[in-house]
Amino acid sequence: MLFMGTKKYDAENAADKFASDNDGWINAWTDDSNTNYHFLVENSGLKKMTDIYAQFFISPLLREDSLAREMQAVESEYMMGFSSNFWPEYELMIGLAHPASPYSRFSTGSISTLNRTDIRDKLWEFYDSYYSANLITVAIIGNETLDTLQQWAEEIFTAIPNKEKSKPVFNVLPFPRGDTRYIGREIYYQPKSDKDNLKLIFPVNIPDYPNLSYITYLLGYEGKGSLFQYLSTRGYITALVSSISVEAQNFVLVGVYCDLTEKGLKDPKAIVEALFKFIARVNENGIDEKLWQENKMIDNLKFKFKEKEDPASYASLISSNMAKRDDPRDYLDPPSRRIYNETLEREIMSFISPDNFNFYLSSLKLSVDNKTEYGPALDKEEKWYSTPYANRKMFAEDIENWMTVSLEDDLHLPEENIFIPADFRIIPKEGGDLPVRVNNTEDLTVWWYQDDEFNQPKIYAYCWIQPATPKPDVRSTLLSEMLSGMYTIETSASLYPALSVDYNPAVGFDEQYKDILNFNMLVQGSREDAGADVIAMEMDKFLIKQYETFDASRSTPEGIQLWSDIKLALKKQLEEKPISLSEKASKFNGEIFSPTRDFSKNEKKVAALEEITFDEFVEFFHRYLISDQRRKISSQVYGKQHDVGDEVDPTKGEELITDIIAYRDTLTERFGDSE
Repeated sequence: MLFMGTKKYDAENAADKFASDNDGWINAWTDDSNTNYHFLVENSGLKKMTDIYAQFFISPLLREDSLAREMQAVESEYMMGFSSNFWPEYELMIGLAHPASPYSRFSTGSISTLNRTDIRDKLWEFYDSYYSANLITVAIIGNETLDTLQQWAEEIFTAIPNKEKSKPVFNVLPFPRGDTRYIGREIYYQPKSDKDNLKLIFPVNIPDYPNLSYITYLLGYEGKGSLFQYLSTRGYITALVSSISVEAQNFVLVGVYCDLTEKGLKDPKAIVEALFKFIARVNENGIDEKLWQENKMIDNLKFKFKEKEDPASYASLISSNMAKRDDPRDYLDPPSRRIYNETLEREIMSFISPDNFNFYLSSLKLSVDNKTEYGPALDKEEKWYSTPYANRKMFAEDIENWMTVSLEDDLHLPEENIFIPADFRIIPKEGGDLPVRVNNTEDLTVWWYQDDEFNQPKIYAYCWIQPATPKPDVRSTLLSEMLSGMYTIETSASLYPALSVDYNPAVGFDEQYKDILNFNMLVQGSREDAGADVIAMEMDKFLIKQYETFDASRSTPEGIQLWSDIKLALKKQLEEKPISLSEKASKFNGEIFSPTRDFSKNEKKVAALEEITFDEFVEFFHRYLISDQRRKISSQVYGKQHDVGDEVDPTKGEELITDIIAYRDTLTERFGDSE
């Protein structure tokens, strides 16, 4: 409604039209405690667009003749939520919170809640209660000098009335500890899509937005000794993420989210038990200051070398931080401002406890009518999205068991991260402004480019491997997809520390390029005992070691079960149906512009999947990644790196290149441009 005109700019679409005329847009979002208005325009229109926005908070009209249209827009967004997973799950969660907490209120609105005779009076009442200069924060990003931007801000925003309103707080916590009506609950429900998930939500009831990066780092870690490795190698989960789902002034919700296998769906409490075994290990060790500082160092590197991002999103983020922080030095949220506080970290850890969480299990295999092996009958229906669910109190014996779990040797804190870079020198530029081909043999082509525009001590290296036949069929496509998935799973423990510092050794499969396995690696900084060399050695070791592991396990019960789990997970992925028209259209559109244009591709893959054996997969792995039949490799490298050594081994086909342009010219003479 604020977008619908002000006294100074009274045309109903004045803001939207000016933004469009200046190659931009306007938008706003509301989270659990703030509303954020933001825009993007050409720099020449920045001052006027800023003034147009400021008028929303100085002299809005809240037009009566716009009410019906805007209510219908709210209704349309509400209806769109029926085809998503997020909104039904979110409404279910907040609907089960303490009813006296504002967190429990319907979050989007609909015609049924807004269609009332006094709706415009209620809008003005809300506006007068919260839209006050002392509660508003502003961030402006533009090409002008800081002095000019400050002058504009003072000219434009000073007129916003200061009503001296108090910052709203959640006076009643949504999930008060000890109140088993709202905490210590097991909620089972049916999602919109065929995905089996487990969510464990811990309310951390500490005011003033404590930094929770240490605990989420530990819970979400995927390296050796992690909760993820423990559960995935035992066949319970395929993915695990830990993050903050809600951040309010006096509470934060920390979540652990798991994608489940069939085994995990049948025994989710084994996952909960493993989580508290890991927490017991963390508590036994105490708060590890060295690990805390290492995590801070990693975040600081990412902050220091962060690349340019969308200015509207960045301004939106900064203004949100300003609403939470009192010290201007914290507005950009620099990790360098974090101070180790063992007392606070222990207090945070005290909330990650068996008596202070809710358990949410979602699966289409849960039944409305009957209890199943996966959970109780879903005997209730959520108010706004009609989600079937069951809500019951956790068993006291379960909580007691989780309180007294034994330690597990396979669960431990992360080891020292050897991949943290220390050398960020940038050498003078060599070469031109476009990539050049510097090597071309039967098995290897290398393209190279040295950047001097973004001034980042980073290397981007992309490697494409084509392991399959020149004319791929459904069977070889599936094997390539499975190989890339297995690579990711099997290297996650040893290479996860590299991912945390933005080394990115990832494997993907691209069907458009005839079964090419795509290895992407981002290397940030370097040091003698870390960096790209370490990752390269890990990759080399993996190929041999993993073949030996697969070869040895193909006849063991554990190997056969792993193979069965992988096939089942891939089958579910292939059979997953679009949950919205836009998703279905996107799927069809992608196939229309692909080389195959095969709309029944997934059905063919499912049929072929049933026939593929573990033996066939192991032989495929050996043939295309170990044996002499490996096909062409193409690598592209972008970035800057300091000098390399001058020792080469001709027996390995190595050549010393001292002038890369001259070397490229020799390749032209040897092979010709057409080659």
